Amino acid sequence: MTHIMGLLYALWYDTAQSEGYYVESVLGFGQNRFESGRSIAFLGRTAISKHDGQDCFVSINAGHDWVIDRWRFGPTTGIEYVFLHEEGYEEHGACAADLKIDSRNSDSLLSLLGFHLTRSFQLEKSVLTAELRARWDHDYLTDSVPVHCRFIAAGSSFDISGRDAAKDSVLLGTSLKAVFSKNITGYLDYDCMLQNSDGYKSHMFNVGLKVLF
Repeated sequence: MTHIMGLLYALWYDTAQSEGYYVESVLGFGQNRFESGRSIAFLGRTAISKHDGQDCFVSINAGHDWVIDRWRFGPTTGIEYVFLHEEGYEEHGACAADLKIDSRNSDSLLSLLGFHLTRSFQLEKSVLTAELRARWDHDYLTDSVPVHCRFIAAGSSFDISGRDAAKDSVLLGTSLKAVFSKNITGYLDYDCMLQNSDGYKSHMFNVGLKVLF
């Protein structure tokens, strides 16, 4: 899957002191390109497909930080809504077993509860900040959306039921951020998502450089 996303951020925090409450919000829009293969064992063939999709999400988070020396820590809470539209498409490569898939929509509504701990280090030409974080996510919209499809060659349409999403998951992550100047910041993120449904886990890495002009 290929995913291109644009984001808008908003942040409020108590500027009168180094610790206290903060609120942040994120609005995002994305364009997706899905590629998949459906193996058909008794035919010895694989149905190949590609299709596009669009997603949008909004996230509102709040927390409180305490500061002791170079340590910063505190709880976080929030809510997140995600909407995904997948366009219809046709498979190819399996002849009579190829399917025509209708477009579909799916969404999720998550409550987020977590904790983070950061430590900053003053280096010769930069400030390095390391973070550890943990978060529990609960999804209130876990019912799967059936896939409405039919064989391209002939036949009436039918539905394929998917697997319900996991209600609960745990996110464990760490990051490094290096501030080289007031205009240049680099970062490295790693997150591991653990779900309670079937032991599923996913890993995500992010590397970036932010330059302000």
